[in-house]
Amino acid sequence: MLAPMAQHYNDTGFASIKHGNYKHALSLNPKLAIAYCVMAEAYIGQQQDETGQDYCQLALRLKPNLPEPHNLMGEICTRNQDFVAAIEHFKKAIELNPALAEAHANLGAAYVKTSQPELALEHCRRAFALDETIESACLNAGFACWLRDDREGLVKWFERAALRGNEYAQKTLEELVQED
Repeated sequence: MLAPMAQHYNDTGFASIKHGNYKHALSLNPKLAIAYCVMAEAYIGQQQDETGQDYCQLALRLKPNLPEPHNLMGEICTRNQDFVAAIEHFKKAIELNPALAEAHANLGAAYVKTSQPELALEHCRRAFALDETIESACLNAGFACWLRDDREGLVKWFERAALRGNEYAQKTLEELVQED
């Protein structure tokens, strides 16, 4: 998600980001908001949500209109089953950057979790249109179709997820074929 932004900072002379040494980059320039986002993403990936959230807050203090911290905080809320807060964070990320495909995919997933298949499909489709590599958008669009009792749509989206290497989608498709 943040790799293109990190590349931008590398291209503008922040060599320490190129090597993944974000803490060093922060020591050189504590106002580098994107480095805080990368740190947040790393901690969230290690399920250290509180520390990740702290880094998101630091990034937002430096750059309030940065969408990535909202997307990351939405991921934390989703993991904690707080879908109302997650949806608000994902919406804010999209408001700040309508082309942030990952936020659309995450919002689609949150809408699936809250049984809102029409909204889920809308955002999963947007995510897929923006970035066809986002496997979760395909998978969650399939789940949204399942919520609507739309088997054809489920198969279509799960086929796309399976083409992107999703084993769950592949197994589900195999089971559907056996049922026929």
